[in-house]
Amino acid sequence: MNQVTRGISERVSKMRSPKFGVISEVRKYIEGVADVINLGYGEPDFETPSHIKEAGKRAIDEGHTHYILPVEGLTSLREAIAEKLSRENSIDVDPHGEVLVISGVQEGINVTLQTLINLGDEVILPDPYYYADPLGVVLAGGVPVYTRLEEGRDFRINPEDVKAKITDKTKAIFFISPNCPTGSVFKKEDLEEIAQIAVDQNIYIITDEIYEKLVYDGEKHVSIASLPGMKDRTISMFGLSKAYAMTGWRVGYLTANRELVKNMLEVHSQLVLCTSSIAQYAALAALTLPQDSVEEMRREYEKRRDIIVGGLNQLGFKVKSPRGSFYAYANISGFGISSVELAKRLARDARVLCYPGTAFTFDESGEKYIRFAYTKSTDELRTAIERMKELVKTL
Repeated sequence: MNQVTRGISERVSKMRSPKFGVISEVRKYIEGVADVINLGYGEPDFETPSHIKEAGKRAIDEGHTHYILPVEGLTSLREAIAEKLSRENSIDVDPHGEVLVISGVQEGINVTLQTLINLGDEVILPDPYYYADPLGVVLAGGVPVYTRLEEGRDFRINPEDVKAKITDKTKAIFFISPNCPTGSVFKKEDLEEIAQIAVDQNIYIITDEIYEKLVYDGEKHVSIASLPGMKDRTISMFGLSKAYAMTGWRVGYLTANRELVKNMLEVHSQLVLCTSSIAQYAALAALTLPQDSVEEMRREYEKRRDIIVGGLNQLGFKVKSPRGSFYAYANISGFGISSVELAKRLARDARVLCYPGTAFTFDESGEKYIRFAYTKSTDELRTAIERMKELVKTL
C-alpha cells in the first residue's frame, strides 16, 4: 500500500460502487456515436419554465448574489414551503425552525444521514434503489439493509418484510415514493403499516419525495409525515429538479422536527454553508407562481409512459404501467439474456441507451430488469421502439 492509498478513509473506500460501474460499462458503447436516444439518464428534457428562469435572472440583476442569511434559507422561501406542505402534503410545519432549504435532495440525503447515523447503525432501504442512497448510508458510517420490492406487489414496499429486517441496530427506514427506479407509488395502507412499525420500534422514517408531482392514472401521492404521530419522527425531502425541470439549479427542501433541523443545519452549513441565493429566488417563483407548466409536463410524461410501455410490451418485454416518476422497469426474462448484455446490445446495435437493473440492486435480483427513462419526446420514443424491434428479432 503506497502513501497515497493509505490516505484514503475507510468509509470513502467503501463507497466505490461496482453497480454504478455497470452503467459506465454500458455508456461506453455510445461514446462518440451520433443519433443516440438516451433513455438511461433521469434528466427531464424540458426547459425550466420561463417564469422561473426570469426570477433567477432578476435575482442576479437585483444583486441577490451573496450568501443567504439565515443559512437555513430565504425566509420568504421557507414560508412558501410551509404553505405548500400544508396545502399539498397535509404537513403543518413552522417555517422558522422546521424547514431547511438544501442544495438538492442529494445534499439533503447526506445531511440527514450524517445527522442521524452512528457508526454501525442500520438503515433499511428498498431494493431496487437509487444507487446513491446506500452509499450515503456508508459515508455516514452506517450499514444498508435491504427489503425487496417485488414485481408481484407492483414494486410497493412490503411492511412484513421490513418488520423482519428490524434489529436493535436499526435507526431508520428510508424510501423513495414515487419510486426510482421502478415507477411504483406506495399506497396509503402500505405507509400506515410502515408508520406503525416506526412507532413500535421507535425509529425514524426518511423519505425522498422528489417525484411527488409526477403521478398518473388519478393516483395520489401520500406523505407519510401527514399520518397521525409521524411528523416528529419523519424527515421528508422534496426537490424541484424533476417536476420543475430544475436539475441544474440544485435546490430543494426538507422538513423535520425542530431539534433535528437544528442539528441538520450544522451539517448543512459545513457542507455548503448555504444554498445558492439565485436558485432560492427561482425556487420561490416555482412554488408561488401558477403551476400550469408542471401539469403540462406531467400530462406529457403520462403520454410518453403509455407509448414506451405499450411499445415495450409489444416487443416482448413485460412492463407494468408505472404510476409515478418517469421510469419503466421492464422485465426481460423472456429474452434469455442478461440485463447488462441486453443493455449493451441496445446501445451498440440500436443506438438506444438504457440501464440494466443490476445497477440498482444489491444482489443479482435486478438481472431480470432494464430501466428505461421516458424523458424524451414522443417521436423519439417511437423511434427507439422501432430500433429495438429489429434487435429483439435476433434474440
